[in-house]
Amino acid sequence: MGISSLGGQGVYVHNGTTRMGPDGSGALASSILTLDQALKNACTHSAPSLKPPPALYTPARYMRLN
Repeated sequence: MGISSLGGQGVYVHNGTTRMGPDGSGALASSILTLDQALKNACTHSAPSLKPPPALYTPARYMRLN
């Protein structure tokens, strides 16, 4: 959380989003979704038969998804 830089421009990271401007009042710049959260979302909100690929077994085991 706080002020950071994206492409040489100031952005403000807060509540899972990155917004333009030092105070976060500008346009949405990006999200801060992490790989482990993306995997958890995919397994939670998709077909029950979805299994993570072998490259992701360690994060999946850590999160007890497999």
